[in-house]
Amino acid sequence: MTGTERLKRILRQTRKAYQQNSGKPIRVTVHMGTCGLASGAQEIFDRFEKELRKDRARVDLIQSGCAGLCSREPMVTVHIAGNSPIVYVDMTPEKVKRIIDHHLFRGIPVRDCMIGTGCETIG
Repeated sequence: MTGTERLKRILRQTRKAYQQNSGKPIRVTVHMGTCGLASGAQEIFDRFEKELRKDRARVDLIQSGCAGLCSREPMVTVHIAGNSPIVYVDMTPEKVKRIIDHHLFRGIPVRDCMIGTGCETIG
């Protein structure tokens, strides 16, 4: 088995494990590497947590490390099942409310806050 094949297998296993463990249709990832934390990512995470308190049955709020674009932190990735993930940058508490109201609950991405859509894949 080549290195690339091994990585593809790990990717498939990780995706399957995540889907089995969560089962929630919406995943919000707050990127909380050192750069994110220095830029206010903890406040963004806390705001999502507060605003989503009653909707946690549908929304999986998680933390991750650095997303690699330090100058645009705090960053958040929203992934709604069946759609490509969308990455939001330069997050503020006000943007959190807009993203929840428009993207999470209406399915309409907040274009002026996003930097891109999709994710990196192998192969």
